[in-house]
Amino acid sequence: MNPLFLQAERFVCAEMDGRLIGFGQVRPLDGGGGSFEVASLLVDEAERGKGIGSAIVRRLLERHGTKGTLYLLTLSKTTPFWERFGFRLVGSDQDTSLPALLRLERSAGTLVAGGLLGQTVVVMTKDE
Repeated sequence: MNPLFLQAERFVCAEMDGRLIGFGQVRPLDGGGGSFEVASLLVDEAERGKGIGSAIVRRLLERHGTKGTLYLLTLSKTTPFWERFGFRLVGSDQDTSLPALLRLERSAGTLVAGGLLGQTVVVMTKDE
């Protein structure tokens, strides 16, 4: 989870028997100028595959509405999950139409994920 720009009111949390089992947030990428990121989505490993992540994403999308362009960073292997919610692959490190913070995080994420997991970090956006 990216620890930058954390604010509790941006999060949707899932709880079971008083235990936090998942969460996610939508955060502004450019000071509220129209670009946002679905970020920090995490579901407890023991609870995965039960629809909890999907429920969190649906709630985040519902809360976000049509406030601006919505992006996310994810590992390439998880793109089918996000495509179910209308997200599609977009851009590259050199794509200046993407918010600068997103390009920077993608580059850094690819270095870490590539080195540790052999994965690529991709940018996706949601069509409204």
